[in-house]
Amino acid sequence: HSIAPLYTPPAVTEELRVKGGCFFKIPAGSNVIVAGTSNNVNNELGATFTVLGNLFLEGAWNNTATANISSAVVQFQGSGAQSFGSGGITVDGISINKPSNNLTLMGNITVASTLTLTSGDIDLNGNDIILQNGVVVGGTPSTSSHVIATSGNVVQEYPASTTLVAPISTTIPIGDAVNYSPMDFTMNTGSVLGVSPSISFSVVDAVHPNEDKADHITRYWIVTPTNITTPDFDVSYSYVDADIVGVETNMFARKWALGVWTDYNAVNAVANTLTGNNITSFSNFGGGGGGALPIELYWVGGNGLWNVSGNWSNSSGG
Repeated sequence: HSIAPLYTPPAVTEELRVKGGCFFKIPAGSNVIVAGTSNNVNNELGATFTVLGNLFLEGAWNNTATANISSAVVQFQGSGAQSFGSGGITVDGISINKPSNNLTLMGNITVASTLTLTSGDIDLNGNDIILQNGVVVGGTPSTSSHVIATSGNVVQEYPASTTLVAPISTTIPIGDAVNYSPMDFTMNTGSVLGVSPSISFSVVDAVHPNEDKADHITRYWIVTPTNITTPDFDVSYSYVDADIVGVETNMFARKWALGVWTDYNAVNAVANTLTGNNITSFSNFGGGGGGALPIELYWVGGNGLWNVSGNWSNSSGG
């Protein structure tokens, strides 16, 4: 639709285009469906697009103008690949209910109230999805419906400038392009939070570069705080069978920080989960245990004596 200024539309089922100099508004309580995977929302330079109700998209969101959608719930439901977020956007809620393909973020997204994951993944694509304090994660997060956080972060915000008198628990619904590997995170009572506190979460589908145990998983989680003054938190994170190297039952939850591994609770091998309680510092979390990794030594020559340490190296390059 090409629309005149100050026009409040009925529901539409085709491409929605707002030309420069025009104002388009979806009032509170109203639904607008932009149907068809090739039908996009195009908010062109000089236009103003305001959504107070619900916007259902089967195509892409293309925005080069003013978009007032902080009170909107946007549902992505197209069968094709969809994109959203150029320029950084705040919405009240995002809902993913796609029969196939993913939603790819083109910029940072801030969510104020709800993130609903029913079917289809959100690929962060190097961007962040920021969950304001109190956001409810709903739907059925799973292998086929989660946030792909191998490039970019899920950022969970917390109440500012306070000491918690009750714990705050949330599930961070992250994984890679194939597997769902969420982290349940609880900020415990007594934690001291500064101005604009938040925690960023991402996951790496690879063995931690400092892993030193023969029995381990080939996955780790990066947890990074901002303005968390005195933390006390619990974690529980999930891996998949394909991550297991060695004997699973030998493993413990582990945190790598300041050049040292700290072990926490023993693995729950039935549930494929690793947990830690009352943790007071952040960094990378993984899983490992058992004996130390073997070290391969290479002969590098020297004076020819096998029992002289200088004739051996743990690198084939000497």
